[in-house]
Amino acid sequence: MSMNHLNAWMKSLSHNYVLIAVAAVLFFGAKSLAGYITYRRIRRDLNEIKSLVKERSASGSDAGSRSNITRP
Repeated sequence: MSMNHLNAWMKSLSHNYVLIAVAAVLFFGAKSLAGYITYRRIRRDLNEIKSLVKERSASGSDAGSRSNITRP
């Protein structure tokens, strides 16, 4: 395959707007899928942290009085 043949093939693809639209749909579909998977993972981690905080606050109800943190 010569370089001129490859350039002509790529030039014909650049004017195919249906191909460009399909590529955009695939790109944004993959991007939204990755975002959704990341959202589920972060949500699961935050729920785990929330349950740990709830568990610790239930086990030591006077933990706030022993803390060295001063709150305004």
